[in-house]
Amino acid sequence: EWVVDKLRDQKEERSIGILSAWTHKKRTKEVTWETINEINRLPKIEAIQAIIEIAFPKKYIRGTQGNQMNVKCKLTTLDTLQTETVEALLDSGCTGSCIDSQFVKDKGYETRKIPRPIPVYNADGTLNKNGAINEFVILLMDIDGHVEKIHLAVTNLGNGRM
Repeated sequence: EWVVDKLRDQKEERSIGILSAWTHKKRTKEVTWETINEINRLPKIEAIQAIIEIAFPKKYIRGTQGNQMNVKCKLTTLDTLQTETVEALLDSGCTGSCIDSQFVKDKGYETRKIPRPIPVYNADGTLNKNGAINEFVILLMDIDGHVEKIHLAVTNLGNGRM
């Protein structure tokens, strides 16, 4: 709680020093003025959770070493029932399910803000230049007649849609 209060009333350089002292040694690249601004915009309890999270090492979920597969799936919005058929990459090595930010924008999908930003790391452990994930979409996903409601983090996927 003390750290959150101090981050909110200090100048940039001092705030970075305070957060750096609490950050796990392998996550120091996350300590930026942008991160501090994001933490400062959160309600106090969520800001405390974000600081606790950054104090621990990154968590990884390992993929199956290149055994990936593309499948056709149909995405449907919950509000307008707009549908789109896409190729989805399974087992990308990503921790969760993601959708490309430009695709979301082009289709006009309704996005929702997440409580706190999710840092994005490249395969080599460096922070992704496109920044943290700040929003998600909820869609229906139909793969060969099996339909599920899915939360997809919105991020820049480059050439992929999902």
